[in-house]
Amino acid sequence: MGEAKRRRLLDANYGKSRQPYTRQKITYSLLNQETAQEIASVFDLIIDDYELTKHHLILPPPSDQGDAANAINIIDPLEKAGELGGVLPKNSLPLTPIPLISPSVVPPTKSLCVDTHQNPNSQLAPNHWHEWVVNSAVDPKLTALNVRSLSGSEVYEYLLYALPQTARRNDGRLRDGYLKRYAHAESGAWWVSGLDPLNDWLPMDWGRMKPDCPRLEWDKTTNEQTQKPVKYESPPKTPNRVTYLRVPLHIWKLIALRYDVPMPEHITVTEDGEALGFWAWVMVHPCIPVFLTEGEKKTGCLLTLGYVAIALPGIWNGRFGKEDLEYLHPDLVPMAQKGRKFVILFDYETKAKTKQQVFAATRRTCQVILQLACQCEVALLPGPEKGIDDWVVALGKKAEKAVATMIADALRISELNQRFFMNRARGLRKFKPNIIVNTRYLSTVIRSLPQSGLVGLASDMGTGKTEILAMIRRDNPDLSFLNNGHRVTLLKNLSDRLQTAMYSAISCGDWAKAKALSITVDSLYKMANDLQAYDILFIDEACQYLAHGSNAIL
Repeated sequence: MGEAKRRRLLDANYGKSRQPYTRQKITYSLLNQETAQEIASVFDLIIDDYELTKHHLILPPPSDQGDAANAINIIDPLEKAGELGGVLPKNSLPLTPIPLISPSVVPPTKSLCVDTHQNPNSQLAPNHWHEWVVNSAVDPKLTALNVRSLSGSEVYEYLLYALPQTARRNDGRLRDGYLKRYAHAESGAWWVSGLDPLNDWLPMDWGRMKPDCPRLEWDKTTNEQTQKPVKYESPPKTPNRVTYLRVPLHIWKLIALRYDVPMPEHITVTEDGEALGFWAWVMVHPCIPVFLTEGEKKTGCLLTLGYVAIALPGIWNGRFGKEDLEYLHPDLVPMAQKGRKFVILFDYETKAKTKQQVFAATRRTCQVILQLACQCEVALLPGPEKGIDDWVVALGKKAEKAVATMIADALRISELNQRFFMNRARGLRKFKPNIIVNTRYLSTVIRSLPQSGLVGLASDMGTGKTEILAMIRRDNPDLSFLNNGHRVTLLKNLSDRLQTAMYSAISCGDWAKAKALSITVDSLYKMANDLQAYDILFIDEACQYLAHGSNAIL
C-alpha cells in the first residue's frame, strides 16, 4: 500500500481540493470561551455515579458479557467489625466507620444503548472506544486523535511497514510466515501512534496494536508455544519508540493551569481537534514534570487528569544499552533539559519475580535520567488495581485527590532502594499482633485504638492507616496532636488530611501554642525549650523516619 492510500485510510478528506488541515487562530479570550466548560472539572468523565452514564460513555459493553453479571457489593463495616469486637480493648478511642464499595466490582451503567452521538470517531469500533474512554478514563477527544480500529489487510499495512523487501515475494505479497503470524489480528484490533520527537513532531509511522484475539507467546528456549497471550504487538524489524500522544486544546489548557505556565498567544488547532505545538511547548518549559508510564492507555489517563505523560512500550524501554553502559532512549532526550523532573509510574505488582524486574528497570531508568542533570522520582500505586487507569476508574470521584497525594509522596531512588530491600518482618516477629485483618481498608474493620501506649500499624500502602488517624482527629478534636515526619511534601499532605497547623506556616515561637502541629524531625529541636506533652504523637513511614533521624543526628 502506498503512502497516499494509507493517508486516505487515516483521513477521508485526504487529496480533495482543499488544504489538508484548516487552521484556526485562537487567542486567549477565545480559548477561555471555548474551553471553560470542558475543563470545569477534570473528572467530568468519571464522576456522578462514576460518571459512566454521560452521553459519550453510554456504549454497548464489549462482546464478552462475562462482567455483566457483576453487581454492586456493599460491605457493611459494622458487620465486619463485629467479628473483632471481643478482642478490642475496652479503654479505646472510638472511630466512626464508613461504608465501602468493593473495588473489585465495576459500577454498572444506568443504560446501555447505541446512537450516533456516543462515538463521534468513526475510525474506532464501539468495543475499542469502551476500552479507552470507559475502562481507562481517557478523554474522548484524546482517544479520537490517537486511536483507530483496524481489520483485515489494514493490520499488515500498519504493523509491518518496516519489513525489508526480502519479506515479500516477487509479486509483492507478504510471505506466508508473516501472514500466519499475524492472522489472528485480522478479526479486529486497535492501533495507537503519536508524534515523532526526532522529526519536528510530525506523525510517526511506529505505533502499537492490540488485537481483540491475541496470539499465544512462543518460547524460543523450549521451542514450544506457551499459554501466555501476547496482548500488544509492536512493528517488527525496527527499534521500539516511545509514544507522544496528540493533545486537544482543553487538555493543553488544563496542564498549563496546573503548573501555572503561560500558553502561546496563538494556537493552531487542526480540523480533527489536535492543538499543534503542545510538545514543543512542554520541551521549552523544564519546570513541567514529565511522567513515564508503561502503555498508551495509562498515558492517556494521566493526560486527561492534567499531567504530562509519555508512553513506554515496556518497563525496560526508557533506556538503551547494558548495565555498565546505558543511556536514555533517544526519543526521551528532547525532554531531558537540565533540572526537569521525571516521575516514573509503573504498574502495581504482587509477584516477587515481577517486583524484582520492575524495581531493576526503575532503578536503571532513574540512573540514566540523573546522568543528564535531571531529577527523577518514583510514584508507587497502592493497589490492588494494576495500572493507574484501573485505579482512577475504581476511585471515581476521589481519584483527583488520590492521584495528587500519590504524586506528592513519590520517592527518590535512594528511598526506593531502602523500601525495596528492607525486610518488613525483621524485628517484628517477636511481637505477636493483637489483631490481624484481611480487608481493603483498615477503617472498615478497626473502629477503635487503645487510649495509651505505643500502637503500631503494619499494613500496605493505600490501606487506610492515615484515615484511621483522621477519624480520631475528627472524633476527638480536643486532644492535642503532633504529626512528626521526615519529608516536607509528605507532611504538607498529612497536614491537610489530619487538620493540623503546618510548622512552616506559623512563626517558630507559636509552634508550642498550636493544638495540632505537623513538623519535621529536623526542626523538632527548635521546640526543645517549650515542648509540651501531646495526647497523640503520630509518625508516618516510621522505618524511613528513624533511618533519616539517625543519619541527621550523625
